This record gives sequence, C-alpha cells and structure tokens, in this order.
Amino acid sequence: MKFTLNEISPRTFHLNDFPEHMYVYLEDCYRRKLFKALINIFGNKNKLSKFFGIDNKTLIGWYNGNIKQFYDGKIHKQYIPLNKLLIISNVLVLKKYNEFAIEKLEKKVKMYRVHSGTPIQNPKIPLKESNEIISILVHLIGDGSAEPNQTPCYSNTRTELLDKFETELKVFGDFKVIRNNDKIYFPTTIADILRHIYKISFNSKTARIPDILKHLPKSYSATLIKSFLDDEGSIGDGRINFHSINIKLLEDIRQLLAIKFPSIAKHTCEITTSGVGSCFYIKIGGIEEYRNLIGLTHEKRRVDLDWNIERMHKNKNGVSVNPRWVTKGIIIDKLKAKSSTIKEMSRSLGVRYITTQQHFRDLKNEDIIYTTNRTKEGQMWCVK
Repeated sequence: MKFTLNEISPRTFHLNDFPEHMYVYLEDCYRRKLFKALINIFGNKNKLSKFFGIDNKTLIGWYNGNIKQFYDGKIHKQYIPLNKLLIISNVLVLKKYNEFAIEKLEKKVKMYRVHSGTPIQNPKIPLKESNEIISILVHLIGDGSAEPNQTPCYSNTRTELLDKFETELKVFGDFKVIRNNDKIYFPTTIADILRHIYKISFNSKTARIPDILKHLPKSYSATLIKSFLDDEGSIGDGRINFHSINIKLLEDIRQLLAIKFPSIAKHTCEITTSGVGSCFYIKIGGIEEYRNLIGLTHEKRRVDLDWNIERMHKNKNGVSVNPRWVTKGIIIDKLKAKSSTIKEMSRSLGVRYITTQQHFRDLKNEDIIYTTNRTKEGQMWCVK
C-alpha cells in the first residue's frame, strides 16, 4: 500500500506552548523590571495582588524571587506560575511594554519546573523539534515509564542506549539525572512538556505515534523507527522483528515505513498476534536497506543484523553448504573445545539459527550433548 503525506518543517515551541501548570524563575533584574512596570500600570501592589487573586506576600515573593516558608522558616526560591506569567506578558504588551513579549521574556528564563519538581536550569527556550526529542518520545513509549505525577524514567540493560538517552535529554537544558543500574530518572517537567506538546499517552498499551510526526522530514522518521527497534525489536534469521503488546502502535510504525521508506516497507509482512503480543517483520530482502537508511544503536542487535547481511551475501555468491552430517561433526568438535549457546554456534558456523537449533536437538536426542548452566547470553551446551 502506498502512502503520501505533505511534509512540514520541524517546529519551534515557545514558552506559551508549554503546559501552564509549570513554574518559571526569571533573571533577577529582568523580573524586578517586569513587576515595576506592572505596578505602574495597576497603580499599587494591592490592586495588582487583587487582580491575580493572591496576597501581598506572594506578590512580593514573585518580585524578589524568594519567600520565607512557614513550614520550615527557611528562604526558598519563589517561582511564578506560567499561567500567571502569560497573563502578565499580555497585559504589559497591551500597554506597549514590548520588551516583555513572550519571545523576549522566554530568553530571560533562568529555570523552570513543575510544582516541587527538579528544576531545568539554563533552559533551551524556544525548544526546537529535533531528532533527540523524537527519540526521547519513543523511548518513553517503549522502555520508559512516564505516568502523570510520577518521576519518569527510562529503563534498558544496554549501556549504549542509556548513554544516548542521557545525552538526548540535554536538549532541554541543565538538570540532575539519577542513574540507578539500568534506569535513568529525570525531571517530571520533561515528560509533562512532551505529553502536552504531542497530546500523547506514554502508556505502552494505549500509546500511538502522533500523526504530526508522520509529516516531519525523513530523518525524523528514521530516528523514530530506530528508537522503537532499539527498545521493542529483535533480529531473527534473515529478518528484523518489531514487537509490541499494542497492535495499534505497530500499525503506526508499519505505516510510517510505508510513507517514508516504501522500498523497505514492500518487504514487510502483515502484523500477527499471539498470546504474548503482536509482531511484524522486515523480510531478508529489506534488511540491508534498513541498516543503510535507518540503522540501530543497540550494539548486539546491530552485530546480529550485520551477520545476517553477511550470510545473505555469501548465499548469493554461491558459497557451498556442508552436508548435515559434516555440520554436526563440526558442532561436536567445537563443543568439545568450548561450551556454547546455539546462537554463538550459529554465528561461528555461519549457519541460520533455526538450522543450528535443529542440529542441537538431534545431537541431544542422540545423547551426545546436554545443557549446563544458563548465562545472560543463553543456555550453554557441551559434549557428554
């Protein structure tokens, strides 16, 4: 099936595009100048406080940038609610104080956060739609957790994916992340911004790819698909598998391939569903083009994909195949020297996994080999 969509340029998100429940901290001199102009318009602090429905103490806290809290008696930074700051900007611009227009005001933001959350310091505003943002978005759908009102995290056992994710987060600004084994915890504000901008749920069972992403340039689609495969894919014998418990999400990925990479999409199969979820795959005819146009960050899967492509070329070049009894003899000799998983043996022989697996079954039934311990690489086998 052929799809075509009008392409749009990556967007730019200003402060007034962010969720209004955020809190903003402005640079000191600029903030005081802003409130002096505002008081000048309203006449005095009492009228200004009444306009915003706050007490004078809160207003003074906004002006000074700090306030003494009753619960601990300590001085804390006082952020301004974004919904109030947007009103302030509009009022000032109406009175010809154009230096407080959003496009200028956002450049004076020192930090922002959601209520009691970790602040984003030296924020990059406006926020530009980028491959990094698309990657973060997809990882939160895949191996992430970003439920509302919870600290979001990304979880993966692969160091290269965690490193990449941590680097990508820097497109928002400076902030502290907590890296705990195979998890990265980061400020709730980031998940809230992405959820608001893209109108998306990060629940893996219900999440969908936002339609707007299908209109972005091809490189963004490549990033999206690659990030999904890094989290939710696998490399089989001569094929690339996409898995999910969410069949609608798989349909989105498959459609995106058809829109942006039709030469790869023609090699995809239909989505199938089993008790553990749904899956579709790219057949062997499309795996090399996938590697060249989209690729993988997941190192082990990248190695597996390269091996499949190398084996495919050997088969095309007419490399001779050993008879079954010869291959079984080689397996026995190799296992005498060193125990191995089926996958490791498959790679060593240059033979498909499923073929190697059948040899192992035959040798086990013949009482020649047996299983020993299981490692993170898989079940180990050796000769009796």
